[in-house]
Amino acid sequence: MTSNSELTALNCKLIPGAADALNRSIARTRLSKTDTVNRALQVYDYIEEQLSQGGELLIRKDGEIERITII
Repeated sequence: MTSNSELTALNCKLIPGAADALNRSIARTRLSKTDTVNRALQVYDYIEEQLSQGGELLIRKDGEIERITII
């Protein structure tokens, strides 16, 4: 694990769906690829931690609640 003061370079190939999701996120947020990937990894880590502790991932839209399953 790296400390907060260290940077880790990452070079990876994205599948088309992931590349499309990255580009849509960049267009919506106007963040850089680096910032978008950093945020995405932190959100994913948090969600995985909560799910591993028995939590659920729920989305509420227009008064409706949908349970999300990550495969």
